[in-house]
Amino acid sequence: MGYERIKTEHAGAKNGGGAWTTRAAAKRSAKHNRRQIDKRSAAAGRLRGLFAHIAPDASLADELIADRRAEVRIEEQAEVERGGKG
Repeated sequence: MGYERIKTEHAGAKNGGGAWTTRAAAKRSAKHNRRQIDKRSAAAGRLRGLFAHIAPDASLADELIADRRAEVRIEEQAEVERGGKG
């Protein structure tokens, strides 16, 4: 009666999020997640390597933002010249 097993949050150490599963299943899941993260970071590294020669000392994102802002300025000027918005 007093010695019955009580289901707790999880079977592993309680230093983190905790899982409602066995320790072995949690370990399997953690290994799987780690491998997925490693694959994604490796793929991102390969992509950076593929496009590194295009602009090694320039930020393509900054160039894109500058181009978009210039287009917006041109469009706003055209609106003003046409006589207003709409």
